[in-house]
Amino acid sequence: MGPDQYPRPLGTPVPGKNGSIAGEMNGRNMKHWKTLFVAVRDHFEAIEVSITEVMYWNDYILIVLEHRDTDLPKVPCKAATIKCMYLYEDEMGRPRSYQPTTDFLTWPLEIPTIALTNFCNQD
Repeated sequence: MGPDQYPRPLGTPVPGKNGSIAGEMNGRNMKHWKTLFVAVRDHFEAIEVSITEVMYWNDYILIVLEHRDTDLPKVPCKAATIKCMYLYEDEMGRPRSYQPTTDFLTWPLEIPTIALTNFCNQD
């Protein structure tokens, strides 16, 4: 894959009838995409859909929805004239937040000092 090629879009698109946001912007190959992120964030706050992440991939935006029960007809199909793709937070492969238990409080955490020293001294 060359520098001008991008990975196949991740996520799932929504129907085109869902509408779009920030149509006045051209989202393709943006150099300064902060305004696009702000527009996406503000829109999702306004429609009361919680998202955990927005990733810009030059020709599409990947939006991570926090909850599986999100009302998909509310979310836009495009932002700044590029396609929006969606994943759910549980599809991201991240570990769930650790809930401390009494086992955690008594569990000894021993990290060998030699391993950390060797790791830090690698050039």
